[in-house]
Amino acid sequence: MIHDRILSALMGLVGACSNSSPTPDTRNLLIQALSFPANHPDAAAAEGMVKRIQAEKYRISPNCATCTAPCGNTSDYDTNLLYQAEEPLRSLRFALLDELQAVASALCRSACPPEKVPPLDFFLRALMWIRLDLEPEYLQELLEETRQWNAQLQGEEPEPEPEAGHSRQEG
Repeated sequence: MIHDRILSALMGLVGACSNSSPTPDTRNLLIQALSFPANHPDAAAAEGMVKRIQAEKYRISPNCATCTAPCGNTSDYDTNLLYQAEEPLRSLRFALLDELQAVASALCRSACPPEKVPPLDFFLRALMWIRLDLEPEYLQELLEETRQWNAQLQGEEPEPEPEAGHSRQEG
């Protein structure tokens, strides 16, 4: 799972991108941040990543750094809201985060041609939808899209989802 402080800062960056145009560096930073593990032993490295994310946020939306009446759109996200969400939203959000991290990690491990790298819009939408209270069906669709990206990056075909009431272990 992603480091909570990094995820919190990423959500603020996504909010900034919904108001203003991202920079050419935004996608790479999102990918690097999503691939940063929660159990990384170096707390200073995690805090360094948070600072990079916040610096990018203020490059995109410079007035937010000094705003005296913040709207909250670019504020860091309270990750407790993820843990406190009702089912099935909580499970879908965490499954989506896991898949996003897998996509980001695959991109960090290999040099993919540009056409095989998910567009910035995909990452922004996924993170924004995790933040919002959407119907589970929307998150499920996005989870499937994320799994397809992940399978493509791994050079595999995505596994079909088991039918409701069946597990993968059942024959």
